[in-house]
Amino acid sequence: MTTAHATAETAPAAAGPRATAAAGRAQRGTVLALLPVGTQSALAGLAFTPVFGGYHRAGPVGRFELLVIGAAVIPVVLSGAVAVRNRLGNGQRTAVAAAGLIAYALLAAAPGRAVLDGPRRLLTTTLPVRASGPELAAVLLIVGAAALAGTELVLGGRTALLPALPPLACAATALALGASAGPPAWWLGPAFALAALAELALSRHVPGTGVAGAPRQPAAPGSGTKRAGARRAGANRPGRRASAGPRLAGTDHGEQPRPARIRRAFVTVAAAAAAAALGLLFTPVVPFLPEAAGPNSPVVGTGGPAVRPRFDAQSFFTQTVSPRATVSPLVEFPALAAGREAGPTLIVRSEQPVELLRAVTLPDFDGVHWTTSAAYRRADQRLPPPPDRVSYREQEISVHVENADALAWLPTVGRPLALSVGGLGVDESTGDVVVPSDRPAPESYTALGAVQAVDQTRLIVDAPTPAPRRPTYTLPAAVRAAATQAAATARTPLGRVEAIRDLFLRGGGFRYDTSAQPPGGHGVYQIGQLIARHRGTAEQFASAFAVMVRELGYQARIVLGYRVPAGDRRTGDYRVTGRDVHAWAEVLFDEAGWVAFDPSPRDQQSTDEIDAVERPAGQVPPAADPAGDQQAAVVANGSGGAGATGASRPEISEDGSPGPAAARGGGVSPVVVSAAALAAVGALAIGVVPVVKGVRGRRRRSRPGTTAQIVGAYWEMVDQLRDAGLPVRPTHTGGELAAVVERHRSPRVAAPVAELVAVHEYAVFAPTPGAVPSSDRAWALVAALRRELQTGLPWRRRLAARLSPASLRPR
Repeated sequence: MTTAHATAETAPAAAGPRATAAAGRAQRGTVLALLPVGTQSALAGLAFTPVFGGYHRAGPVGRFELLVIGAAVIPVVLSGAVAVRNRLGNGQRTAVAAAGLIAYALLAAAPGRAVLDGPRRLLTTTLPVRASGPELAAVLLIVGAAALAGTELVLGGRTALLPALPPLACAATALALGASAGPPAWWLGPAFALAALAELALSRHVPGTGVAGAPRQPAAPGSGTKRAGARRAGANRPGRRASAGPRLAGTDHGEQPRPARIRRAFVTVAAAAAAAALGLLFTPVVPFLPEAAGPNSPVVGTGGPAVRPRFDAQSFFTQTVSPRATVSPLVEFPALAAGREAGPTLIVRSEQPVELLRAVTLPDFDGVHWTTSAAYRRADQRLPPPPDRVSYREQEISVHVENADALAWLPTVGRPLALSVGGLGVDESTGDVVVPSDRPAPESYTALGAVQAVDQTRLIVDAPTPAPRRPTYTLPAAVRAAATQAAATARTPLGRVEAIRDLFLRGGGFRYDTSAQPPGGHGVYQIGQLIARHRGTAEQFASAFAVMVRELGYQARIVLGYRVPAGDRRTGDYRVTGRDVHAWAEVLFDEAGWVAFDPSPRDQQSTDEIDAVERPAGQVPPAADPAGDQQAAVVANGSGGAGATGASRPEISEDGSPGPAAARGGGVSPVVVSAAALAAVGALAIGVVPVVKGVRGRRRRSRPGTTAQIVGAYWEMVDQLRDAGLPVRPTHTGGELAAVVERHRSPRVAAPVAELVAVHEYAVFAPTPGAVPSSDRAWALVAALRRELQTGLPWRRRLAARLSPASLRPR
């Protein structure tokens, strides 16, 4: 055997121990290089914790934290193990790790068939949400995908800090998604920075000889090309250091050309800059920079004025809940309070006394109606808490609902914090819970509420928050004077607000109207009537108080809910019906937040019936000073709010005055016992009544303005129905009137009535004058109704209807 043959035979034996040692070092280097990636991914996943309700309080870690750590560890372990074994290619290795991650997410979150709906729910559901279902599965997949991407970058021998970018992108996603839920833990930023430093140190000092651990075999003599030999020579040149970081088996460890080194250095600098920039997102300051917000905007942070996060991913998505209600709920107050409309019946049980149940907050007022323009988001069982600066106590109630179909907003005690049912809509600024149009109202539920605890000693030194802008409507002079005079003697801002309340409760001689037909409406006209007549319901008192407080320059709004009657002391049950509907006001203070004020003088009641002339409901005075002038504008109740349309429930008056029928008199003269007097009365009934009706119709049709002509057509229709003997009343809403006609007449008669009601309400609630329909259509419907009534009545009834003075009597 020659020397050359002996050398060739002994070389593999000599290389065996070196190969084993190199493989061990490579495997240890791979494991160490993957540790920072797994740690960074787990930290990025923990940034999602505010989305699911905050960090675990009972111990160091909770169920969500453990699941997130598992989602970060599983792809790193699977991909690293397959790479060390070197049994599969890169694509197959990634597929194995991805399959393990998906299986883990499905088993841990149990999302069911809605697994793909997780991202949409996270972007459209009010935070926090439960750590289960599609939402949790989506987060686990995001965290696991970041860990898998970082792992593959490490195994591919990429630039030192480049594998940190996927976890940083995951963290940025968590911060943008949970911006409205609260900031992340303060220690996440330093921990992430330490992991990045460890990753950089390992890339510098841990030698890599290939992931598979197989050392490079020395080339046979004379084998290879000159270029390969030059690379090998360069690799063994003194002063040259082996490239850092684990590499795939078979990759060259030689010196890289200059362009590659420049590109590598540039990527390193860019990765470091991106890591520094995204790392700042972990500090609670940056994602929660204040942005100008109104009084109804979600409040983030502690104390101070309302602010909202700039980087809130949910702000880019519109509301996803369409409320079941289509009208302002305050419009239904008169019908509910009088029992003309069947509202929900609530059986409330609580271990603590319950005085008020709040349903909906109405912050917007246009001079006619209090409405809400809230954007409702789908809510889980946990709801956004009130601002940190507000002091409150928690109270839980259990509610059983009878006639749940009449429930549009969910009554709760205080601001709701948690519900036993999910899938409803919530206004994040007020906490109001609405029943969506795509699901039935719950027949029973449990609600945990935050009842505000106002410290009167601190409220004295607090100040009401100034209104951002002046109202666009004009108040009657009497209302402005009453507000100014009541607040003139007060020495503090709180005293000015309380003086307005005390004007109605104590010193002004006001009484609460409990008659069978109390006044309806809450616009500035009704407020003027309240000041003039000193009697009204909670609808008028709350509206008047809020409007007068706004006249002083402070922010105020209306809350609609229920007064809870005395309950059963033995069982603790309270029975609340639609007749217990109530309205009160809230004033915004700088420190205390929204503070409730109830100006209704319930202790001073008046049971006398109102005047024979029905009070006009829902009218706006003209732009000029309305004091001493008759009101000319015509507006009906019932618009506004999220999803509010022209489908209203108005109590309509023909104009701002007591009504044309009352203006004409309508008094009946005493019957003179003589044949001449009887003949005169008969002639008047036969000849004058039709003439008066004709003149009245022509005046209505020739009124200035398209809206006034359409309103005139509406009242001409009402008078025709009254003359025909139908049991309609001026206090009927449009929907009630159409229902009466449908019950008592054929569909041919009901069709023009329903269409004219729709035209009238659209004209009244048209957002712009140009949107008002033509009045010719309204009067054509009046003519069609007259023809149908004449066709369906015998000649004696037709004659009686034509001569009937029913429509000339005061309403």
